[in-house]
Amino acid sequence: MANGDENTVMELLKNRSKQTIVDLLESLQQPKKVKVVTMDMWAGYRTAVQEVLPHALVVVDKFHVDRMANDELDSIRRSITRTSPYTLKQNRSIFLARGDNLSERAADIRDDWLEKYLF
Repeated sequence: MANGDENTVMELLKNRSKQTIVDLLESLQQPKKVKVVTMDMWAGYRTAVQEVLPHALVVVDKFHVDRMANDELDSIRRSITRTSPYTLKQNRSIFLARGDNLSERAADIRDDWLEKYLF
């Protein structure tokens, strides 16, 4: 458990069971002050927060969303490379890089591959 405003660790839990989360949330001294809870997408976290802190807004951790999107993109890239020219395999890093980190040439290569194989 962390304080996102202060970027500090508040508590390390022995496990990630729903009951452990409920117990921790119920032990908070000022639960009404918790306005937002950021978490991964495990359902146990969400239901524990909804039970104990029903007033808190639940937000999915962007790192988990990014990881899932990257994993899916890599899965699509791998399925395409099975039937595509070898050069697509050589360009793997282009598909894993953030779009705003690509050079103009790399973005053009990526866009050409996407147009050719996905659209």
